[in-house]
Amino acid sequence: MFEEQGGGPNTATTLSLVADAHHTVLLNECRLVELAAHWADLHHPDSQAPVEQPLPGAEQGRQLGGDGTPEVLEFAGAEFGARMEISSGFARALMADALDLRHRLPELWQLIMTGGVPAWKARKVAQATRHLSRDSAMQVDAAVARAIVGLPWVRFETLLGAKIIEADPRAAEEQAKIWEAERFVRSRRTNQSGLKLLIAKANAGDVIYFLATVNRIAEILKLQGDMESVDVRRSKAIGVLAQPALALQLLWEFRNEQRPAPEPQQPNEPIDNEPDAPYEMSAASPGEDDQAKAEPAELIIDPPTMDVRKLRPRVMLHIHLSEEALLGYGSGKFALGGVARFEGVGPVTLGQVRRFLADTNCDVRVQPVIDPQDAPPVDSYEIPRRIREAMFLRMPASCFPYAAHTGRLELDHTISYLSPSRGGPPGQTGVGKLGPMIRFEHRVKTHGRWRVRQPESGVWI
Repeated sequence: MFEEQGGGPNTATTLSLVADAHHTVLLNECRLVELAAHWADLHHPDSQAPVEQPLPGAEQGRQLGGDGTPEVLEFAGAEFGARMEISSGFARALMADALDLRHRLPELWQLIMTGGVPAWKARKVAQATRHLSRDSAMQVDAAVARAIVGLPWVRFETLLGAKIIEADPRAAEEQAKIWEAERFVRSRRTNQSGLKLLIAKANAGDVIYFLATVNRIAEILKLQGDMESVDVRRSKAIGVLAQPALALQLLWEFRNEQRPAPEPQQPNEPIDNEPDAPYEMSAASPGEDDQAKAEPAELIIDPPTMDVRKLRPRVMLHIHLSEEALLGYGSGKFALGGVARFEGVGPVTLGQVRRFLADTNCDVRVQPVIDPQDAPPVDSYEIPRRIREAMFLRMPASCFPYAAHTGRLELDHTISYLSPSRGGPPGQTGVGKLGPMIRFEHRVKTHGRWRVRQPESGVWI
């Protein structure tokens, strides 16, 4: 299009052309969804001439969408797909999504009609809610239609999952049990000789504890002198776990060599943005390594005074529950579970929370409710833990435009911090003056051409 590298439109015009092209694609994809619904209308079973006795294998009507959608003649997808240059299966899926949107998700359908939402996002909602009744699907539609426009997909998907659970907790609990029955552990070949790929799908709690144990053994291997990368040591830890007696011996021998437990956080004690420093191996005494190689340690299977709690990996899990979910659990429509937010996992039913706590036999600590407004700002650049916790409770995701990152991120001062000794104002570090970002976004905001302001707490422009 632009023959000369130095020619063509300038940066502002180029971005304008990008926006126009994107909007055109958006409109055309929404138009295809609308046409798919119309094509289904043209191929309703009533449009077929009645026959006294249909021939074996003749075309019949099928319900492609969920509850409340009309039937469609089954050959309609073949013609529609051929024209779109896609398979008839993909064409049927497009018609099913279109019918669900029009008959079960009316607010999203209106966005499709105006080109106000990417078609693929609306279709994902149709697919995720197909198992629900029409009334439950419409309840989800009303709850998520506004959020789908502004939220990045990963964060919207979390909201969608929670609203699906809320719309029909019983169905969500039954679906969770179906998914739990599909757990597996498999191995696959790789094209790298001597290595295999291990794939597992398991309960979130089991995976978290497994990874914590793998990390702990990887730390122990470093304490023993293994200076390979942490990923290599983690892979070696799987081999150690494959020998339970050896794993038990390592965990027992190093039970007292933990990272120092943090002291209770004082109200005004600062905390850095940087992660903790990695373990450092202490120097071994002369001849110690040779002696260890010459004399294998005795294998300890079951020490008589073993406290198994000392062998557990240290993991901090955050599960957020609303008062409504707790009060409704076990009665009425929440008899089989409400909804909870499991950090790093997503929305889960209360039944899943109960099974996780029972199966893992972990210690539970109920933390008091933190009110983000009850966290007065401080003058220092360092961020006290109470402000950090309040920030992540109020904004558990990046504030960068369209960012999909969630979790406990870095916190950026919306207005660059200026030390009070250089004339900076008091109270520069507070809930209404910070924003969570990953490191790259933080760099773009600090060193790029971006400018940001926070006119009110939790709103970034």
